[in-house]
Amino acid sequence: MHSMHSVDQIAVGQLSAQWMAATGGQAPIGLFEPDDGSVASIQSALAPINCALTRLQDPSARQDPWAAAPFRMVLFNPFRSRIAPERATMLVRSLAGQRPVMALTLTDSAQQRTMAIAMGADDAMCPAGSPTELAARVSSLLRRSLASMGMIHCGELEIDLIHRLVWRAGQVILMPAREFDLLAKLARSPDQPVSRVALLESVWRLNFDPGTNRIEVHMSRLRRRIDDGHLFRMLRTVKGFGYVLCRPPPANQPAASA
Repeated sequence: MHSMHSVDQIAVGQLSAQWMAATGGQAPIGLFEPDDGSVASIQSALAPINCALTRLQDPSARQDPWAAAPFRMVLFNPFRSRIAPERATMLVRSLAGQRPVMALTLTDSAQQRTMAIAMGADDAMCPAGSPTELAARVSSLLRRSLASMGMIHCGELEIDLIHRLVWRAGQVILMPAREFDLLAKLARSPDQPVSRVALLESVWRLNFDPGTNRIEVHMSRLRRRIDDGHLFRMLRTVKGFGYVLCRPPPANQPAASA
């Protein structure tokens, strides 16, 4: 059983990397919502979290890419399915496997939300409500999805903590253990500076700064590995403090100077 799980994790990581390359670093999400107006509203609400929506057929059709595509999560409206909402929710839960499922309700009805969650959805809400809340709930489910797979997602950078693999924009980056550990430490708190002392304690198990340049040497190599060939520099030095791993801004916002 353990070996099967490991093979599945590797397959998910490979498929995820392919999706990252195809979508420019966006998190792939499957969406079943027949109403075009609702789809446009959902796309607008989720624009800040940098995801790629792919519309799916009615789950009753049981067709790919429901099961085959490596979506990070599934959004679906069981109340617009050709089958009963309860059956649709249970079917989507089965098709989605371990991926998070969010049910979209027609109205802000506690009864509809309760039914969807009781039938297997991880969350439920009316997308016509607060766009900010929808984006926050989807972001939370995406983080849980990555954590359950032992993955960290930071912009177009992906880190597989189980198999110690790294991708940027779908391209595999090979690195030694120390650099991987440094990157993982920084990626757990993106856009937040991490001190030299915290890095020494996490990677070298030292609770003091010995005053050597060991961190600078490893960070210089790590910076070349993840930033060379890319316009946006993710790994940056915070003078007198430590380092920070920065997420690229949305496409419609200018990048801050390095």
